Amino acid sequence: MAEAVAAFVEEWFRGCGAVDPDDIFGSTDWEGDDADEFIDGFSERFGVDLGGFVDVFHYDPDEPPMGRFRLLGPDGQKLERIPLTLAMLEAAARDGRWAYPYPPHEVKTSRVLGVAIWGLFIVMACLAVIELGRLML
Repeated sequence: MAEAVAAFVEEWFRGCGAVDPDDIFGSTDWEGDDADEFIDGFSERFGVDLGGFVDVFHYDPDEPPMGRFRLLGPDGQKLERIPLTLAMLEAAARDGRWAYPYPPHEVKTSRVLGVAIWGLFIVMACLAVIELGRLML
């Protein structure tokens, strides 16, 4: 199983340079949709139940540079990212489920940043409509 998982990782990240087996996403700078697609592809290929997978521990599920998610421990301290490793993937493929023992945590989102991003999107959309109207005259 370990060889099949290693081959999958090598195939998926072909052309991305060296992949560190002790920090797959950190060594490839993959986050957001790219990381989601990798995890989903891994799950499909090896039949892994991802019910226990907590993406924000391993990568920012938003496209960079969003960073809206923060991980906090029970006493409010910030928790660090946990590198996704080849060994984790091998264990999940072998067991058929993601069973990594995450520490107690709470995922917080920054509403201010979320509102700012949507506000910027709305302003850009309005400017595009204005520009299109100007070009049509």
